[in-house]
Amino acid sequence: MLTRERVVALGEEPLALFRELGYPIEPIEVDPHEWRRGGVDIPWNGECRLQLAARLRHFDLFLLEGDVPEESIGQFMRSYGNYNRLTKSAVINHARLFDLNADRKLR
Repeated sequence: MLTRERVVALGEEPLALFRELGYPIEPIEVDPHEWRRGGVDIPWNGECRLQLAARLRHFDLFLLEGDVPEESIGQFMRSYGNYNRLTKSAVINHARLFDLNADRKLR
């Protein structure tokens, strides 16, 4: 059982909670140039780091490090959703979890 005390003990490492919940956390660096050539919009500059942190059959979890406007995160997620329609995805950025609702709006 995941208690408040256990969550606090996990600290601030953004992937610790997902690891605790059993997600297969194995971060892989995303090469922005390769993904852009593949048609995925990555609208931020080279100052940020994007990793595919976990991949399940129908879910991808990304970790985005750096200061990125929410609009850019939404643009990436909509573009990635068009590229990979069978997979739900979420992005962690600054301890915030983002995904798209049914209307493809960032939440």
